[in-house]
Amino acid sequence: MRPVKLEPVARGVSCEAIRQHDRIVDRLEDASAAPPGSCERLYLPEDERQASLCLAALHREGHPVLFQAARTSLTGGAIPHGEAIVSIERMNSIGPINENGDEATVRVGPGVRLRDLQRTLAARGWQYPPTPTYLEAMVGGVVSTNAGGPASFRYGVTRDWVLGLHVVTADGRRLEVERGQFVASTGESFPWEGTVRLPRPEHRLPSLKKITAGYHSAPQLDLVDLFVGAEGTLGLITEATLRLQRLPAGRIGGWVFLADDRTALAATGELRCLPVTAALSIRSVEFIDRDCLRLLREDGIDRKLRIELPAETGAAIYVVAETDRSWTDTELMDLLTDGTDVGQFLQLLVRYGDLDNVYLATDADPGRFEELVALRESVPHAVFERVRRTRLEVPEVQKLGGDTIVPFERLNEFMVGCREALARHEVVGAIWGHVSDGNLHPNVIAQSADEMKRGADFQLEIASLAQRLGGAPLAEHGVGRNVLKQELLRRFVGPEAIDRMWEIKRVLDPTLRIAPGVLLPPNND
Repeated sequence: MRPVKLEPVARGVSCEAIRQHDRIVDRLEDASAAPPGSCERLYLPEDERQASLCLAALHREGHPVLFQAARTSLTGGAIPHGEAIVSIERMNSIGPINENGDEATVRVGPGVRLRDLQRTLAARGWQYPPTPTYLEAMVGGVVSTNAGGPASFRYGVTRDWVLGLHVVTADGRRLEVERGQFVASTGESFPWEGTVRLPRPEHRLPSLKKITAGYHSAPQLDLVDLFVGAEGTLGLITEATLRLQRLPAGRIGGWVFLADDRTALAATGELRCLPVTAALSIRSVEFIDRDCLRLLREDGIDRKLRIELPAETGAAIYVVAETDRSWTDTELMDLLTDGTDVGQFLQLLVRYGDLDNVYLATDADPGRFEELVALRESVPHAVFERVRRTRLEVPEVQKLGGDTIVPFERLNEFMVGCREALARHEVVGAIWGHVSDGNLHPNVIAQSADEMKRGADFQLEIASLAQRLGGAPLAEHGVGRNVLKQELLRRFVGPEAIDRMWEIKRVLDPTLRIAPGVLLPPNND
């Protein structure tokens, strides 16, 4: 394997540092509900050249740096702790779509928001499928965290769709790498510069739909995949080449309100087994539990979105199917006794929920379709707001969110274990997530410092349960600065794997200035 080639630092004048507090203050928090951080310098490079010059200048100073995207991190990874912030928001170019039959690619800047990307692609009949639920996220952040989301069941995660990256290293040099260009097998390393070798992770990961737990490991590891999911600790992503897919002709979204968790899992199991045909394929199945439903009622979200939550409901699922044509609501009703693929899908929903407990929408009515989506998205927002309000009185309170994944056939065992653990630790929880993947987010809504401690013990317990069931405690949100998540990472991959990750970081960031405190648990140095 020929050595990886690093281009020199760009020439020119670096972008100017912004030091006004009123322009920085909004960048001291992210979506984790963790306390705000501190920062005295902000940089807004507009392209790779300026990013290279910024990092080179900070490297000469020995000043630590943190990369920021849309600050949607749920683990505190976007909160500065004295570092200079380099924000990618102005690096938002979208290149031409390169079509080749049923395939296409596009090169985009890291600051492109997913909503803008999807809108641009849709105008040409294409989509970037593995989008997380929050479309204001930026491509650079999505790649850095290997973001998953609801569509992972059908399309996998970010890593599966990234074909190439541009990266600026800690000292401002530039690297271009394409998938398949540099691949290291187990026991090998990547030839870097001169006699330097870049180690590769060697720990084994279970075969699951999604895992974001430190630097990626695989028997045949592509260098691209070392940067995907590294949470901005190895370099700044300045461009990504993404694989695209044709936009489906139509979509059907449906809420089904059910009696309990077990029934919701049974319905999801049948939906997962529906064959993928030209007429219909299941894109995603989302789950919310009885406590999520209680939060929605308390906040009046059901009334706002014109969705009645039946009193006897103990769980609900939201399914999205892709179809080969666009349907109207009236046409869907006519298919309830039909033998077509779409008809059988609708009949399955009604069999579990009865017609009165099923809410359907199609892309023929995009406003109503978005209302159904908004019901699911209102759940994490409701939890976040409760944490934020409580923290005003009890500063120790933070968000305690789980991010577990288990094989779907073990999901009922996991759910029962979660219920028992919530009762044993005497904490209030809410469970939701991407049930078709086996990826759930058990959250604890703490009201006191004591409940925070018991909630952390709960998270450690269910993480251990997920591993015993063949799963993982870190599916899609990553690790960030969250101390609990860093401990979960240590327990999941083991101390030798953590040591190897530190070796990798020291090759790419010898002075350990990039995102200090993010992702990697402290070592023994």
